Amino acid sequence: MVLNFEMAQKKAEELASLDRAKTVFFSNVSHELRTPLTLIMGPLDDILSEPSDSPLSNAKARLKVVARHARKLHGLVNSLLDFARLEAGRYLALFRPVDLGAITADIASLFRSAIERGRVTYSVDCVNGKEVYVDTDAWEKIVTNIISNAFKYCLEGTIEVRVEYTKTDAVFSCSDTGCGIPASDLSYIFNRFHRVETAGARSIEGTGVGLALTYETVKSLGGDIDVRSEVGVGSTFTVRLPLGTAHIPPERIVSGPPPETSAGERESLRYSMRIVEEARGWVASETSGESNRGSAGRDSSVSERDSTVADDRGLHLENSVVIIADDNPDLRHYCVSLLSPKYIVKAFPDGRAALDYILNNDADLVLSGADDYLVKPFASKELLARVKTHLELGRLRKELEARVQDRTRLLVESETRLLQQIAESEHMRKQQEIVVDLTSHELRNPLNAIWQNAELIQIALALLRSRTGPDLHGTLEEADDAVQNIVLSVAHQTRIADDILNFSKIRLSLLSIHREPFHLHDTVEDVLRMWEIETRERDIKLELKAPDALRNVWVNTDPHRCAQILINFLTNAIRFTADSPTRNITVFLESFTHVNPPGPNVFRVAPDDAVFPDGFWLRIGVQDSGSGLSPQEREKLFERFAQAHPSKDQFSGGHGLGLFVSRHIVLLLSGYIEVESKKGDGCTFSFSIPVELSGPQEGYDRTKIWRGQPLRRSTKPYEHRSATERTLSGNVRPRHVLIVEDNIINQKVLTRQLQAKGFHTSVANDGQEGLDRIFEEDSAPDVVLMDIEMPVKDGKTACRELRDRETRDARPRLPVIAVTGNARDEQIQECLQAGFDDCVIKPYRIADIVGTIDRFLVPRDFPTALAPLPSSAPTSPDVSTREPILG
Repeated sequence: MVLNFEMAQKKAEELASLDRAKTVFFSNVSHELRTPLTLIMGPLDDILSEPSDSPLSNAKARLKVVARHARKLHGLVNSLLDFARLEAGRYLALFRPVDLGAITADIASLFRSAIERGRVTYSVDCVNGKEVYVDTDAWEKIVTNIISNAFKYCLEGTIEVRVEYTKTDAVFSCSDTGCGIPASDLSYIFNRFHRVETAGARSIEGTGVGLALTYETVKSLGGDIDVRSEVGVGSTFTVRLPLGTAHIPPERIVSGPPPETSAGERESLRYSMRIVEEARGWVASETSGESNRGSAGRDSSVSERDSTVADDRGLHLENSVVIIADDNPDLRHYCVSLLSPKYIVKAFPDGRAALDYILNNDADLVLSGADDYLVKPFASKELLARVKTHLELGRLRKELEARVQDRTRLLVESETRLLQQIAESEHMRKQQEIVVDLTSHELRNPLNAIWQNAELIQIALALLRSRTGPDLHGTLEEADDAVQNIVLSVAHQTRIADDILNFSKIRLSLLSIHREPFHLHDTVEDVLRMWEIETRERDIKLELKAPDALRNVWVNTDPHRCAQILINFLTNAIRFTADSPTRNITVFLESFTHVNPPGPNVFRVAPDDAVFPDGFWLRIGVQDSGSGLSPQEREKLFERFAQAHPSKDQFSGGHGLGLFVSRHIVLLLSGYIEVESKKGDGCTFSFSIPVELSGPQEGYDRTKIWRGQPLRRSTKPYEHRSATERTLSGNVRPRHVLIVEDNIINQKVLTRQLQAKGFHTSVANDGQEGLDRIFEEDSAPDVVLMDIEMPVKDGKTACRELRDRETRDARPRLPVIAVTGNARDEQIQECLQAGFDDCVIKPYRIADIVGTIDRFLVPRDFPTALAPLPSSAPTSPDVSTREPILG
């Protein structure tokens, strides 16, 4: 314990030694600072006291600035010395009885001029006649610091100074309506060097010493000081001094008035005068106009400085605007005097005022600190050189920015023009797409009417044949042949329309590919069924050859585009085989992994730079026994409107677009076409494309015969309702089909066809009428056939509203089938997304309509009447060059 006490005592002695050393340091520094200050201020006062006609009169303005700041420095030195004395306990206050109210009023009156010029109401209310023992020098510093602080932070409103008395204390208070002190700063307000950062001050200068010195001084007088403040309301500083002499050591009490001092010494050294002068400077900086453009009235010292800096007129800097932002008015005036002879100078007492000016006016340089800095004190030559350098850099930046803005403007204009061209191109593309769609729709509608009426005539002829005698059978056979010719013509015309529309899509870059898994053999077989009647009529043997490994394989590519190419190949094969002595057409399927170069007499259609990687490749070909092609005829086959030799057959004559369209489709599928032929020895057309193997798809329906329209299924599976067989007689109710179609002819034809098949039908002329019929409780349909393009309400809108109401009312899903001439894949997909269960493309066969309806009414097995076509191994001449990967 004794050891701890000794260690603590030793540490206390060390701290005391450090404290004494600090006090000595402050004293020495104060002394060393006072000596040069005395030598500065003494001669300055002598010069300033010279008469106005003295040779030094021109320098008086600048010397006054020097004298003012020398006194300010002198005050700071005195503050440091006072701190040293107070901390060392060497500050011995001398208490004498004074009229505290009167002396306080005298000190406060020194601020009246500055405060009232600062547009603040100033009130001094001090009760006189009461003697208080106080050190007058110390009290002067206390009052001066508190009033100065109030004025500094009160930009408008009121400052009130009061002296009142209680039974035990004299109370001095100073209240202001300034910016106030944040609560977080109140506990530190009397700490040395603590400063409150706020934007609501007349000046940001200060060392944080004033209030700390005030606090220590009040304590040395035996008094107490506190502060109350609220941000945005104001602050009140209150000092309480005890009355009487009980708190004062007897040796510090003196009687009589303070000793007299000279007026000059009192003016230069009194602490309060320095503070008041500083406050006047705040007001002067706010009220004076500090905008200068110097050319006249320069004194010799300015001219001499100008000669040290190169002429700026060659650099076009004479109209440059320099902004000076500094809260020290003397420094502002000094910088203005240096720069105004060469530049337009705008000076402001704070950064906010400077920023407000810059936001509304042009400026070339801000002298406050950002891109570069000067440490005070600085030389005038250095300031001028720095200003010139930054103005030159600023001018160069402006020129560069102007060029960048010009380039940017040109780029924006170019981009705007480009975007406008793109928008116009997109608008034109959409308009062309609409034209293609309308053309497709308008071409298919009349073809559909012809086709359906031809089928009705066939039904009528079959009925007549069963009810007439043999003598009319020949005539009926001729009529039936005529109807068959009509059907063939419509089928041919439909293919021409499809090719023309596809050609338009190629020109407009609208031709697209939609890959999906499909059963390869079934899809090809369904395409061949389209030609059963025509090949039978022309006595052409049509067969499909495929290896066993490809009979049940699923591949992933675009089945509709593949079928389209195959149809074009078959069209050409039938055309060139119809007049041959031997009439055979063989469709074959192959697979291989590596693409070999084309063989002899083989013409390959592919880009010159095409690279075909190894993988699973599918080849679909058509071999005929026709007249064959010469090399010259082969090379022009795939050009627009090109034909090897026009056919005289009105039903199979070419139009020169089918192979052109096929070539573009194969290119989109990343494949190639090959033609192998010799004149007089038939032709083999084939296309090869890379595909991916796939597994069987759920819900696959083999009964849907492919007839050139997309094989689409609903994205939402429909659950079959219990249904009874359709019948034309008996007690079983026929299934009700609602036909929503705006074309009167199509209405009549489809109504007759469905009624002939045993259905009950009703008709609506547009989508809205169709919805009204659907929701009639006594005549609700079992299935709906709906056109897309209709007045009042189109088919897609009507279907969406139907699905929404079914969901809202928890109604069972009603099968809705689109019957439309809109054949693009995107349009079909839009129909399915709108809620249709399936789509049938015009022109259709009634068997397709009935088959589609049956899929949604009763489950059906694969019809045994549709026997598969004969198949055998492929016999392509170059099959040995292919490497099979299946089987």
